[in-house]
Formats: sequence, structure tokens, C-alpha cells
Amino acid sequence: MKTSSFLRISALVVLLELIQLPTRSQPVTDTGVDITFDFDSDGERDATYEHQGFNFRPGAEPYYNVNFYLRNTTHCRFVRVSKQRIDFATGNAVSPAAQVYVGPGEGNEVTLLAYDAESRFGQWTFFNTVEGHPDAFFLGKTEVLVGFRLTSLEAGTKHHGWIRFTRPDSHFTTPFTVAGYDWNPLPNEPIGAGQPPVIPVQSAFTSEGQLRLQWPTEVANWMLESSLTLGPDAVWEPVPDVVGTEHLLAPPETDRFYRLIRP
Repeated sequence: MKTSSFLRISALVVLLELIQLPTRSQPVTDTGVDITFDFDSDGERDATYEHQGFNFRPGAEPYYNVNFYLRNTTHCRFVRVSKQRIDFATGNAVSPAAQVYVGPGEGNEVTLLAYDAESRFGQWTFFNTVEGHPDAFFLGKTEVLVGFRLTSLEAGTKHHGWIRFTRPDSHFTTPFTVAGYDWNPLPNEPIGAGQPPVIPVQSAFTSEGQLRLQWPTEVANWMLESSLTLGPDAVWEPVPDVVGTEHLLAPPETDRFYRLIRP
């Protein structure tokens, strides 16, 4: 039996519909949860993206403190690239080496917007209250990638992933919206920030000349597809009769490419 090198197959990125949030014509004046994340689809809340508008002067000319932030749960931790960098650049590895941003416990926050707003005679004035703050990594940016480490409540394994935030301009009162996220189902394996996980697929020829493909049990429910070409014009078709994490193919008559995708 001749064993070939590993095939590396990428998954698809999970995308979210953008949320419409208030403009800066007036401050955010309420508190609420904009998105609840369940990364591994186990029915449990992993993190939330929330906003808060707190009025320091109720009953008078209002003065609001506004925040948008990520809040973790006990089994999800946001991580940072290094002591100097919180957000990740595209392709940076979110991995076991990433440093935890907040400590244990529920309710810790990663701020993604913060400003004050005062109303005088019906006119709003906005104040950039975080200029120069070391944790105000979001200032001047229209895209931010936040990394996380998730402990599976079912398996007890640790997984790494990212969330992408975007906004139309970098004004200090413009909130971010969630543009997408992804995570690696393989325990303790890295994932490139802003990119799908890379899943190793082993290939080998049997003594009968068949091609055997095998992949990890953690992605047993993913779909195997094939294409004659790669690139944006590739036509991917499901491989029939695939069961479990192994599949035998007839001796190939021509080159084909294979990939696994989330169902």
C-alpha cells in the first residue's frame, strides 16, 4: 500500500447577517443584547455582544455613557495576540499560545466602543473618552478580529476561533457589527484569524488500487465534495454514499480535488 501525503481541506466560514445599529445623530440610550453566540451549536450560550447607554443625569439634561462590548461565559475566554496586541490580523494563529484577555468567571468584557454624549438645549455633543487608553484597540479601525478559546461542555475539549467586527467608518461613535465567525472543531488546534479551519484528510491507495480518504471523528457529520478544478469557477459536487469518517473511491481516471464542508 502506498501512502500519499496529507490533503489539507478548508471548511466554509459561518457568516451572520449584519445588524442595523443606531447612527451617531444621537447616542445609544438603552441596554440590550445584540447577538448571542453558540459557536459549537450545543444549545448553550458561549458569549454575547451587548450595548449599554447609561444616563448619569436622569431628570435633567441627559449625559450618556455608551459602550458596546463582548461578554464571555465561564467556558469561553477571549484571547489576545500578545501583551501589546488585543485584536488579531487576518491569518494570525488563534492557538493555545494565545494569551487570555480576561480572567475566569462570567461577565468579563472586551470593549469595542466607548464614548460619552451630553445634550444641551436639544443638541448632542460627543466626547471621545478612551483616546490614548491602552485597551482602546478599536479606535481608528473599520475591522477588528477578536480571538476566543472555547471549552466544549459536552467533550471538555478546548477549541479556538475568531469573530470579525466591521463598521462603515472609523468615527469614534460608530458601532461595529458582527460580520462573521468561525472556530476549529479539532481540539487544541489553531485557526487563522478571519479564515476557515484547516482539516487534515489522510489519503492512501489500497492494494486494489482504490483511494481511501480518512478524516477526524470531530467532523464526522461534515460533507465530502469533489471538483475537477480549483478556484472561483470550480463546481463542487457531493460525493455519494459517504458514511462516517472514511470513504473508498474507485481508481481515479482523472485528477480530482476533495474538500470537507460543514453541513
